[in-house]
Amino acid sequence: MPLPVVLSLALSFAVLFAVARWSLPGALTAGALSLGFLTLPPATVVWVAGATLGDPSVLALALAVAVIPLIGGVMEEGGLMDRLVASLRMGRRPFLAVAPAMVGMLPMPGGALLSAPLVERRGADLPGELKAAINVWYRHLMLLIYPLSPSLIASAQMAGLGVYEIIPWQVPGFLFCGLLGYVFLLRRVPADGPGIGDPRTGNVPLTVLFSAPAVDLLLQRAGLLPFPTLGALAGVTVGLVLAYAHSGPKGRDLGTIARKMRPWSFGAIVLGMFLFLEMFTASPAPSFIADVAPSQWALLVPVGFILGAATGRIQLPASILIPIHLAMVGATTMQPIPFAVMYLAVFLGYMVSPIHPCLVVCLEYFRTDLRGFARAVVGPVTLAFLAAGLVGLMVL
Repeated sequence: MPLPVVLSLALSFAVLFAVARWSLPGALTAGALSLGFLTLPPATVVWVAGATLGDPSVLALALAVAVIPLIGGVMEEGGLMDRLVASLRMGRRPFLAVAPAMVGMLPMPGGALLSAPLVERRGADLPGELKAAINVWYRHLMLLIYPLSPSLIASAQMAGLGVYEIIPWQVPGFLFCGLLGYVFLLRRVPADGPGIGDPRTGNVPLTVLFSAPAVDLLLQRAGLLPFPTLGALAGVTVGLVLAYAHSGPKGRDLGTIARKMRPWSFGAIVLGMFLFLEMFTASPAPSFIADVAPSQWALLVPVGFILGAATGRIQLPASILIPIHLAMVGATTMQPIPFAVMYLAVFLGYMVSPIHPCLVVCLEYFRTDLRGFARAVVGPVTLAFLAAGLVGLMVL
């Protein structure tokens, strides 16, 4: 006899969070299968899993997301990131924002350690907690709008939205957070004159970085693709080829780079997200939640922030919140503004999570602690959260 829906949900989420301590792809898969076998006939679970993992659009998206960290690894090992940073001829304040943001466009394990030396280079005289806050804040802001951000790509796809469809709605949050970062963080940095970089050295790495979204957007506009995620796969493939062609010998050792970057983990996260979404949709959970759930605002804003902080992830909370929200409103596609509000709330929780790997390594690198970091970011995080909550109250 099937367990009550509420107990099945509680058990599946317990499994998901427990396994997430070791593996996010494994957690999503374990949570999906737990929910499926607790609420559905075994044959249905097998059918849903087969249909999801055999969906060409899902497979193309998983492959595309898996290629992205390879681009980052090739650029880093091949010297393209050094050339990009060397092109930044600007004062200290803009450099401390732009340099981490550029590195942040490439999802790399422990990537905060790549941007931390850049912050140290121009901010050696600053307090450790301020350097850590600047590095974490500006390194991750691009996650809100960059079309090659795996978390944004996968979350938008789960919500039934195209990544380029959602980006304009993400821009206000991005700009507001950037402004808050300046007011609370960068204004504490003494200004100086422009750097000595040569802008021309950035031409090749910038071409590599923006080739993938450019190819994807062109293919989307041409309307020739059998499914949209094929454009993302084509775009990142072009980006990887260009990065490989312009890199030095170390950047062409794809075997070593793959072992370091673990691209299969990124692709497996996408498969796990969609498996959880489809299993949740097939279960009795949507109708149950539609009857008993709290307000959309409570789900997407405070719960979103709490899940971001509790998990130190963006994909995992999105995988939970999106199907629940769709069940509450009785839709198959999320509207862009609720998505943007949810994503910003989760993002802010993720930024201050004590189990966020980038935050942990930054604190160690700059020899500071979580208390000092919290003092530095409490202002921008609080105001950004209040802004998300206010917008949510107006539209939800």
